[in-house]
Amino acid sequence: MLTATSLLEAVAAVVRNAPSGVMQLASADGQIDLQFWPREQRYVCATDLARLAPGDFQRLCQIRFKASAAAEPPSATHLLDRRHKSWPWAPLLWRLAMHSGPGDLLPEIAGPVAYRVSPTLSPTGLPNNPATAALVQRLRGQPATLDELSGGTVLGRARAKRLLNGLHLQSSLIVSRLPSAAATHDVPGTSRRRDCARLCTNPWLGIVSLLLAFAQCMATAPTDEAADVGTTLHNGRLS
Repeated sequence: MLTATSLLEAVAAVVRNAPSGVMQLASADGQIDLQFWPREQRYVCATDLARLAPGDFQRLCQIRFKASAAAEPPSATHLLDRRHKSWPWAPLLWRLAMHSGPGDLLPEIAGPVAYRVSPTLSPTGLPNNPATAALVQRLRGQPATLDELSGGTVLGRARAKRLLNGLHLQSSLIVSRLPSAAATHDVPGTSRRRDCARLCTNPWLGIVSLLLAFAQCMATAPTDEAADVGTTLHNGRLS
């Protein structure tokens, strides 16, 4: 049984793990059966779900997924019924990413990361508008973080996250994890923890630090003692 917190995550798991099988969905009009063929990049259904209105995608939810070990081609629809047809799934994946669920980044591409698109990106199903085209063009260059993408385009952060999800579902997104130093930048206590870790890994640094601290104490101690003696004698003469 495939479990996920949203329909988009469930479909992403099918894309990632490539299991053929049947996913049952609940919609406003009843139950919908989808037969996935990830390796062939097609799905079998009674209707082309990529043509659903945006609001209909919001009302879709996964009921269950049953994997199948059958090695039949997508044209063999004996697992469902004669009303079902085979459809390319690239347009459906784009529509799901752009309209399904709350629009959060999929867990596998979230976090302190930078993105760029794969050179093999196919324009099939890609949202056709100038802002989206500009963002994809931006991702063809140097890697960019979500903040950089949403700040440098008119799409905004929410739209940029949906587009990144869509690119990921198309296997056209390259994700690079940022270095740990960048991930902990400006976090309180981070520099102190790094200093302690450096001293622990190199004990000579700890010894040198202790010697320097001791020398500093010895240099200041006579001055303080002389000041105390001078004060005592002065008070004695006054008495």
